[in-house]
Amino acid sequence: PSVPAILITPVCPHTLSFRPAVISDSSQVRIRVPVGRCPGAAASFDGSHCTHLNHGDEVRLLMSPMAIPTINEHAFSTDWFHSIVQKLHWNVRSPTPTCSL
Repeated sequence: PSVPAILITPVCPHTLSFRPAVISDSSQVRIRVPVGRCPGAAASFDGSHCTHLNHGDEVRLLMSPMAIPTINEHAFSTDWFHSIVQKLHWNVRSPTPTCSL
């Protein structure tokens, strides 16, 4: 959480070759709909707004100059790691099944 970076995460990708990417916060990414190669595309941002993209349209991704303030109960990284551990059950053992003979 304290690394200045942009995380690009494909949601519901159509192939397994689409993976999340972490890029520098100073990078700019341009995604362009190729002319004549596909019927068009659609883009959804935070799952709330879907926009149709035509041939030649592009979406540019870059870091906002304004940070989003967050409120944390504890230190920023402590809250983040605790949340990940809690949600993904990292380092948590499942109860051992009992076997009856």
